[in-house]
Amino acid sequence: MMMMADDLYLVEVGQAFVVLVSEGSYPNFPAGADEDGKKRETAAFIKHEKAIKTADVMKELLRNLILEAVDPAYYAELEHCIYQYNHMEPRNLLHHLVKHYTKIDNQMIKVITPASRKLLTSPNPSTSTSGSRNAANA
Repeated sequence: MMMMADDLYLVEVGQAFVVLVSEGSYPNFPAGADEDGKKRETAAFIKHEKAIKTADVMKELLRNLILEAVDPAYYAELEHCIYQYNHMEPRNLLHHLVKHYTKIDNQMIKVITPASRKLLTSPNPSTSTSGSRNAANA
């Protein structure tokens, strides 16, 4: 869901995707709960909080993977003056890249891969075509 728009997810699955909100630091026990009830509530609370933390960590990891994989020139305009990219959702970052630059699909990856291999195997990266083209334009 982190990568799919809310409306598309709703159409695909038939229900809205909801990330649960933390219930606080401690579980809330119903009045008059016995020990078994408290244990069940505690186990459910831990499972619930773990799911929330997992979703948060996944968003952060996905965002960092995208930021590492893509040249900063493609997403520099999204940087916040205080938070940098910390509040950027991975799907919003990918949406920006696709909307303003190119569609990322298997065909594009096949096109990019040979060029990347050629660049990586070049004995002197400064003599690549992009470097000489930039020097000619200067």
